[in-house]
Amino acid sequence: MTRFIALASVLGALAVSGLAHPFSGDAVARKRQLDHHIGNATSYTPSGVGACGVTISPDQFAVALAPDFFTASSSCSENLTVTNANTGVTKYALVLDECDSCTGQNLELTVPLYEALGGSLSHEPLEVIWY
Repeated sequence: MTRFIALASVLGALAVSGLAHPFSGDAVARKRQLDHHIGNATSYTPSGVGACGVTISPDQFAVALAPDFFTASSSCSENLTVTNANTGVTKYALVLDECDSCTGQNLELTVPLYEALGGSLSHEPLEVIWY
């Protein structure tokens, strides 16, 4: 009985400390935030099927990554968090395309996503943080 109480105490302490669930959604989100990128975003209007092989609707919140960050096998349909670096407005989008003209950590956002982040089509690019 004493061993059971000791084991229950240890398991309870681990659960409270978060060590019992090292791969919880919160832990993954914190890890992704550590791997953030800062770049410039421009807007684009997708014209049908993107590099991921799916049709991108012009009204979707979708992202096209630079070649340095795009790998069709692992990037496609990845959820990205995109934040306007100047205002803090944050939106969520899917990686559905590759931006061949993007360099470094820059990316392209569909027009609705770009505008939802506070971007103006007459004042591009928009500085963003993404992960």
